[in-house]
Amino acid sequence: MGKFGERFKELRMEKGLSQDKISKLLGVSQGAVAKWELNKTEPTESAICAVAKFFNISAEYLLGLDSAEYRTLSTPKDDLEMKVLEWFRALPSDAARREFVENLPVRFTTEKKKKA
Repeated sequence: MGKFGERFKELRMEKGLSQDKISKLLGVSQGAVAKWELNKTEPTESAICAVAKFFNISAEYLLGLDSAEYRTLSTPKDDLEMKVLEWFRALPSDAARREFVENLPVRFTTEKKKKA
């Protein structure tokens, strides 16, 4: 049980979310979040799934069955994909990341038309 609380708190803090904010996003009480982080209670199966989906990580990582180096659900295929992922993660805000993603199809389509 101890790993979940530690890893959940680490992930929450990396995103800059308060216990209150993450509880609202996950649809649980702030008290439940506090108890998870203090290892006073275990989350339900549905809560573990919601947390894993929210942070795009495996339930195995949350439960301490996987090491930190395999915490995300997908591993980049090559160095180029890793560089793009690192650059994306370094963007300063969620808004900047959304803007980046929303403009990808436009840039790709524009480049494709130029080559034709």
